[in-house]
Amino acid sequence: MKRIKAVGGISLAVLVVLFSLSSSAFAAKYFRWVDADGKVHYSYTLPPTASQQGYSKINETGRQVGAVSAIVEQAETVDDVAQEKTVEEEAVEAARKTYDNYLLASYLRIDELTGVHLKKQKVFHDQIELYNKRIAKLEKSLTKVEKQEKDTKNKASKTKLKDYIAVTNDSIKVYKEMIIDNQKKLEKLLQTYQSDKSRLVELLSRVDSKEEEIVKSAE
Repeated sequence: MKRIKAVGGISLAVLVVLFSLSSSAFAAKYFRWVDADGKVHYSYTLPPTASQQGYSKINETGRQVGAVSAIVEQAETVDDVAQEKTVEEEAVEAARKTYDNYLLASYLRIDELTGVHLKKQKVFHDQIELYNKRIAKLEKSLTKVEKQEKDTKNKASKTKLKDYIAVTNDSIKVYKEMIIDNQKKLEKLLQTYQSDKSRLVELLSRVDSKEEEIVKSAE
C-alpha cells in the first residue's frame, strides 16, 4: 500500500508539474494563423507570411481577443502611402510658392528675365569659344611637334618631344570635356529659362488681374 501511495504520490507530483507548465504556457499570449496550404498553426511568434495574410490573437484563457486581417493591413499600408504622398505634395507646393515669390521679386517684366538669361548664356558661349581657340592653338603646335619627333634621330630629343605630345593631347582632351560640360549647362539654362518664362507670364497675369479687381472695387 505504501509503495502504491508512493507511486501515486509521484504520479500526482508529475501531474502537478505538468499542469503548472501547461498552465504557464497557456497563460502566455500566442497567435493563431493559417499558412498558404490552409493548415492552422498556433505559435508565440508570427512569421512574416502570417503578418501579411492575417492572424488571431489568443489570451491566457484560450479565447480570441483580436484579429488582424490582410485586408486591414493592406488598407493601413495604402493610407500610409497616401499620407506620405500628401506630405510630399505639400513640400512641393511650398517649394513652388517660394520660387514663385522669387520670380515676382526678381522680374517685373518678361524682357528683364530674358535679359538676365542672355547674359548667363553669353558667359557659357564665351567659355566655349575660349576653349576652342586654345584647342586650335594646341593642335597647331601639336602638328609641328609631331613632325619634329618623327624627323629627329636624337633619342633624348625624341623622348622630350613625345612627352610634350602626350601632355598636349591630355590638355586638348580636357578642353573638349569642358566644352561638352558647358554645352550641357547651356541646354539646362535654356530649359530653366523657358520654364521660368512660362511661369512668370502666368504669375504676372494673376497680378494684373488682382490689380484690375482692386481698381474696379475702388470705383
